[in-house]
Amino acid sequence: MKVNSFIRILAVNALFLVPSAQAALLASDDFNSYGAGLDLSGENGGTGWSSNWTAESGNVTSQTGVIPGSDVSMRITDNGSSDGIAKRSFASQNGTVYVGFQIRTSDLYSNEFFQIYLNDGVGDNTKGGSVGIRNELGNPAFARVAGSGTTTNLTGSDIDDTNVHQVVLKLSKTGTGHATNYDFAEVFLDLATEDTGAAITNYGSQLGDSTVSSLNTVAFRTHQFDLNSDIVYIDNLRLATTYADAIVIPEASSYVLLGLSIFAFIIFGYRKK
Repeated sequence: MKVNSFIRILAVNALFLVPSAQAALLASDDFNSYGAGLDLSGENGGTGWSSNWTAESGNVTSQTGVIPGSDVSMRITDNGSSDGIAKRSFASQNGTVYVGFQIRTSDLYSNEFFQIYLNDGVGDNTKGGSVGIRNELGNPAFARVAGSGTTTNLTGSDIDDTNVHQVVLKLSKTGTGHATNYDFAEVFLDLATEDTGAAITNYGSQLGDSTVSSLNTVAFRTHQFDLNSDIVYIDNLRLATTYADAIVIPEASSYVLLGLSIFAFIIFGYRKK
């Protein structure tokens, strides 16, 4: 095979491989298509969704300048509690699903907490598996399956209004006594890669029966919020079937392949001349 033919094949293959790194992304919303101060109920920004946002009017809006490096973020506040303050649906899944997002929140007090659930969108919004932030020994992230009896705090985590965190919830099926239902919720905090090894401290998990066998909805919940003093900001919401596609940190392999393709085309163009 001639060298220039080999380089051409390499370049084309590399370009085809780069987009495949995003093939596992189900749906995403970076909120940048919304104007500042917009009520998000009924809005349809982002990609891959099968419904518009359903949200409590006035309590779920867009805001600029709250997460560094991002233009617009979702702003959630409430006066009391809501088991379904915001939700949106995506294509139904039966395998492992990840939901990743960036979060910044005010300090929570007493029994206040915030959750993001994955479920089938039928009936109770609080079923399924969830990740959340609650007032207990700071504001730790937690993983939960179904009700409050199945909750694991992520030891040492503390999410407040001074920092932005990358959170990922992974919901999967172990088949251990729960038939075909999702029963394993895992939470990862500020981790660039999925790793549950002993050296990883920003990881927690919980086992239990979610009573849900398929996933097509992401639902947000607030509890005992005080209006205007309890605020949660969400950005770069991503639903995916791999950890790498659920976070905003690009896979290193994507950059390697992209660089390889550019290099190959440069060499091919040079040799052609």
